[in-house]
Amino acid sequence: MIHLNIIPEKIKNEIKLRFFYKVSKKFLYLLIIIASVIGIVLMTSEFILYSFLAKEISNSPIDFKSSLSTSQNKVTDINTKINLLEKMQGNFIQCTILLNSLTNIIPEEIRLNSLSINRDPATISFNGTANKRDDLLNFKEALEGSILFENIDFPIQNLLQKENINFEIKAKLKLDEVN
Repeated sequence: MIHLNIIPEKIKNEIKLRFFYKVSKKFLYLLIIIASVIGIVLMTSEFILYSFLAKEISNSPIDFKSSLSTSQNKVTDINTKINLLEKMQGNFIQCTILLNSLTNIIPEEIRLNSLSINRDPATISFNGTANKRDDLLNFKEALEGSILFENIDFPIQNLLQKENINFEIKAKLKLDEVN
């Protein structure tokens, strides 16, 4: 059997286009139907979730105002602790700088028995012994030459003995230089 295709080429192309158009049209209809079904399912689930959430909130024993006030109290407590820490850090004196400077100033002939540092007022006091009066005067001059101390109180009693002198010296600290 012989198949003859005597249809002109233009009509053949038109038949192919109509077939493609029908297939595309059916595919798009199917896609629209699937998208509609998915949209309906999502909207229904959203409605169900909202109603479930509203039911749970109305039955919940949680008092949101008390929960909020509890949170605010915690934040206030944390802020108070932070402010306290900032205040403590503001009162901190870096003793390492001060002690390092003192070890460079104090002659070997001077022995300190006590050292007292006060933040408020910013003062320092030394109690100790010196082998000779000249050693004690050298120590006083070194304190006066230091940028860490001012208003050095050096009582005259410190100079009454020549040897084995028990002394007490007070000075004001320059906290800006120490910190």
